[in-house]
Amino acid sequence: MMQRLQLTRQLKSLLSYAGPTLAAQKYVIIAGFTALLLETALRLLEPWPLQYLVDNILIAGNQANLSPSLVGVGLACSCLLFVVSLRALAAYAWTVGFAIAGNRVLLDIRGKVFQHLQVLSLKFHSTARVGDLLTRLIDDVGMVRDVVVTAAMPLVGSIILLIAMLAVMSWLNWRLTLVVLSGAPLLLLLFNRKSKRIHTAAKQQRKQVSKVATTAAESLTSIKAVQALGMERTSAAQFSTANNADLASGVKVKRLSAGMERSVDVVIGVITAATLFVGVLEVVNTRLSVGELLVFLAYLRATAKPVRNWAKFTARLSKSAAGAERILELLETDVEVTEVASPKVLERAQGKIEFDQVAFEHSGKQILYGVSFVVEPGDSVAIVGPSGAGKSTLLALMLRLYDPNEGTVRLDDHDVTQLSIESLRRSYAIALQDALLFHGTFRDNLTQGKSYPDHLVDKVADQTCVTQIVQGSQSGLDTQIEEQGANLSNGQKQRISLARAILNNAPVLLVDEPLTGLDPSTAQALDNVLTANARSRTFVFVTHDHAQACRADQVLYVDQGQVVPLGKSTIADLDLLCQSTKQDQQHA
Repeated sequence: MMQRLQLTRQLKSLLSYAGPTLAAQKYVIIAGFTALLLETALRLLEPWPLQYLVDNILIAGNQANLSPSLVGVGLACSCLLFVVSLRALAAYAWTVGFAIAGNRVLLDIRGKVFQHLQVLSLKFHSTARVGDLLTRLIDDVGMVRDVVVTAAMPLVGSIILLIAMLAVMSWLNWRLTLVVLSGAPLLLLLFNRKSKRIHTAAKQQRKQVSKVATTAAESLTSIKAVQALGMERTSAAQFSTANNADLASGVKVKRLSAGMERSVDVVIGVITAATLFVGVLEVVNTRLSVGELLVFLAYLRATAKPVRNWAKFTARLSKSAAGAERILELLETDVEVTEVASPKVLERAQGKIEFDQVAFEHSGKQILYGVSFVVEPGDSVAIVGPSGAGKSTLLALMLRLYDPNEGTVRLDDHDVTQLSIESLRRSYAIALQDALLFHGTFRDNLTQGKSYPDHLVDKVADQTCVTQIVQGSQSGLDTQIEEQGANLSNGQKQRISLARAILNNAPVLLVDEPLTGLDPSTAQALDNVLTANARSRTFVFVTHDHAQACRADQVLYVDQGQVVPLGKSTIADLDLLCQSTKQDQQHA
């Protein structure tokens, strides 16, 4: 019973995230419960034509008066057929009704989980494993949905049927009912002991399924590196280990579940035998008719079905409880980057950026210390420094992908934590070092669902050499890009990312290593485009190219968590500074 109570609590918590959808399904749910109650009532009526035939036709019938008996037989059979047909229709109605409502509600919950994952901070995503998140989003939600529709709802009907039949059985013969109920403590003890072990094993199996998915996702998303490094066997061995662990945990759940089902069958068999023995004595003592005994045994058989279903569905309910727990863990994960109650909406930013004594740490490591600088609207600013010094972190703080541990980041003199996240990020056009591409056409990836005139898209594609990538293709910019840009080089991905940022005419342009991975001629062409585009807006870029950095209005040198504003610098100044820093680090 433990996992059923746990599943009930978890489902209640999950349903709280789908209030509007659940409310919209109230009439479907009411109709489903009405059909369920109707089916229960018809199940109670179903054995009674048999009682009439046995007691009033077979035993009390008179061979000399055969015609009336045949009429009674026909009437009883017709009633039975009517009850069975109507019950089947009611069962169909509540099954479909609950399936529709359950699927809609739990699919809405899946949408809520995905939306929540979208707003969780980079701190969360840097430690979470993609395979585990996908398992929770797809497999765990799907399992909860299937169990609610195919197990939990039928069990609700079974409980109603069990209570109703026990009431009728008590009315028929209370002595036989006591015999039936005498086995209840043994069944409850059996359920309690076995279900705990099944629940623990099922929870472990969900973790193993997640490990299998994680191992597969990590290998397949890095298949180029796996093949290049000759790690196919290592990857296959890791997957095999996770797969075998999943097999072992699955077999354990099945073994425990099968053992519980067979134990329940034995207990039900003992109860049935005892009921039959006492029932015959009741008939002999004329306290019960033969027909009533048959009705009682039919009810006993019907009440045994819910008990068997409880045993049968225990493993599925336990897996579902584990899945629901994992889903709730995600939904209850705090969103670190949140908006204030009434955030300010920037219509069109001027492009002034300010860091005021900003400190930031990640995973227990201090990344930035007391960083302060100002970028005036329309300025171009280069961020330079050794790898891992925190250059990209500065861009992430501007975008509010993280919040600083200390200090303030401002845009147009507004604390970014007081601005709406949508209007803040709308103020930036971004080209990150890891170019993100989606499955779709080149044009789709350039526009990102926004509406731009075709001639403008074509112009930017020409300027950024994206048109060269699709040269020779009849579809041009409508050529499909494979998933994650698998059919493109890193340099080609970088061109698309830059074109996308230039096309987005936001007040501030943020670019991380804009010319990395490009051949000299393409790099020169893109450098010219960026320079021209930067004249009309604030331009902040991370680079290792000192020649490019020195063309900026201001250079920010980042090293060991600190930022030194250098103003307008020369290549010699930057080379000397980097050399001096390198020597100091070697000496330390």
